[in-house]
Amino acid sequence: MRDAGGGSIINMGSSFGIRCEPGFLAYASSKESIRTLTKTAAREWGKHKIRVNTILPSAMSPKALWYLNESKTYDSELAKVALGFFGTPDDIAPLAVMLASDASNYITGQTIGADGGSTML
Repeated sequence: MRDAGGGSIINMGSSFGIRCEPGFLAYASSKESIRTLTKTAAREWGKHKIRVNTILPSAMSPKALWYLNESKTYDSELAKVALGFFGTPDDIAPLAVMLASDASNYITGQTIGADGGSTML
């Protein structure tokens, strides 16, 4: 990327790194470290016009739906979503496309939630 004159790196984090939910220690800490990696890389590589950002996606998948039903937490998790519905991958993709494009040429080192407002930074 440096030799090509720059570019965009998009990391995927998780709101669990911020929310610190009990029972998710390993997962949450590994996901939160992605935000530190993002910010450090953004500072180090910005001079090469390399942008680095993190998306905190929240989209319903079959495994997520299974977990919410199995743990009987569907309703309590949905109550945390300001927009009142769980997203789909189609709700995440436009943000990734924007961050990959020149439309975000002045955005770096940021964490952006695509999660219906369940995490507000």
